[in-house]
Amino acid sequence: MEGNQLHDIPPGPETPLPPASKLSTAGPSPLLAVHLIDIIYSYCFTLRLYNGDWQSDALESAMVLLGVSYVLGKGGQPETVLEALLHCLEQTSSPSYRHMGGLQFGLGLLDDVISILYLGGAALVCLLCDTQRLIQAAEKELKSGETAQVKKGGN
Repeated sequence: MEGNQLHDIPPGPETPLPPASKLSTAGPSPLLAVHLIDIIYSYCFTLRLYNGDWQSDALESAMVLLGVSYVLGKGGQPETVLEALLHCLEQTSSPSYRHMGGLQFGLGLLDDVISILYLGGAALVCLLCDTQRLIQAAEKELKSGETAQVKKGGN
């Protein structure tokens, strides 16, 4: 379907990624894959909530993403995939998001997570780039809103 953005893969990074060895002298955390599951789930939840269009309200989308993600929102350090997913499912079933379908909706999101994992590393990089864009757009929106408030107040 022409122009259907719901099925478009977000673009990857604007510049080539440096090798992991250049980013840090330490090796990656053994918990990185677990934390990635939390981020993927939270991203999928946010896209589903906004019908694939987080740009329609970047600030609110970021608040949802950070509210569902234990890793990004609360600095959590889940040690197992089960722990990461249980936290995400608890958030999905919370009063804040229960209207979306609760636990059944959350369990359906697991299919999204699995599908993304099957797409492989390139899709994960695109997902992470889009997550970064989402947060940066929210930050920009927040800053411009604060600037507008200050100007309105005459400060």
